[in-house]
Amino acid sequence: MNQYIKEFWEAWNDPHARHAFLVHTPLVLGALGVFPLLGLAWRGFKSRPMRIVCITWFILMSGLAFMAEEAGEAAAGNLLSLDPPMTGAEARAIEHHEELGEDGWIWPLIPGVLTALTFIPKRPIRLGAGILGVIAAIGVSAWVAVTGHAGGRLVYVHGLGVPERTP
Repeated sequence: MNQYIKEFWEAWNDPHARHAFLVHTPLVLGALGVFPLLGLAWRGFKSRPMRIVCITWFILMSGLAFMAEEAGEAAAGNLLSLDPPMTGAEARAIEHHEELGEDGWIWPLIPGVLTALTFIPKRPIRLGAGILGVIAAIGVSAWVAVTGHAGGRLVYVHGLGVPERTP
């Protein structure tokens, strides 16, 4: 067991591994986040427990996305010292992924806040906020897919962020 803990901490101290470790949970939460909201919509945006689940879902996603973004920034800094140096295509791919992920922790807060507004007892506000929350969750899901795909291309097309980069 001690060896596994040691390996975990070694991986955690590597920004590339930490980013990969942290990014997958917000990816899953973002991709699936619309489903709890659809369940809440099915209940007319009235279920208190489901509201709390949805709000917690997006807050958790936001926090993990923030941690993944911080690890990604550290990992990107390590790529500057590659030998051989990055190609122009690799640098553009990193820039694209960074632009998509920058401040990405904010996006999940939008459906979270809109879901919180469903606690307002006036039916038009509750329904309007709930419907906008579902739309926002769909947008978050799309953003997660595009950002994750850009990150996957860095690893699987360009070979960046892996222990050994192949030319």
